[in-house]
Amino acid sequence: MPGDEESAYEEIHLNGPRIGFTILSQGVINKINARESSYLKDLNPFITQFGWQFETRIFRMPNGTAGLLEIVPLIGGLEQGKFIPSINALVGIRGPKGFEFGLGPNLTPVSANVALAIGTSFRSNGINFPVNFAVVPGNGGARFSLLVGFNSRRR
Repeated sequence: MPGDEESAYEEIHLNGPRIGFTILSQGVINKINARESSYLKDLNPFITQFGWQFETRIFRMPNGTAGLLEIVPLIGGLEQGKFIPSINALVGIRGPKGFEFGLGPNLTPVSANVALAIGTSFRSNGINFPVNFAVVPGNGGARFSLLVGFNSRRR
């Protein structure tokens, strides 16, 4: 009977640092530069990113597929003397071999959009090494990010 089966719920946290970069398309640069008083005027399209990923595994099915909730606050632009905060909230799925994808809101001082991320994790000596690629399309252009990091399992 539905609802009588064993629960797949087991909350696991996989939090850890993230570093990487974002590349802004020319449309995004043009939109930033069009603002007269923009703090980000003359921004180089290559932006470093530093942050932290707060990941919660919400459930895990018997075949190893898991449901995820990820919150990723980032600080970008420090190499250009800029402080560009962003936050991503992604709901996703991770397959039994580590491939994952997620979708959710991306908020920055310049815009609010939807982020689409794909990635995988490599495991060594109990440490996970995630690698994720994200695209944030928007009106006028897109942002492309590559982030890497590490974490370990905590209940």
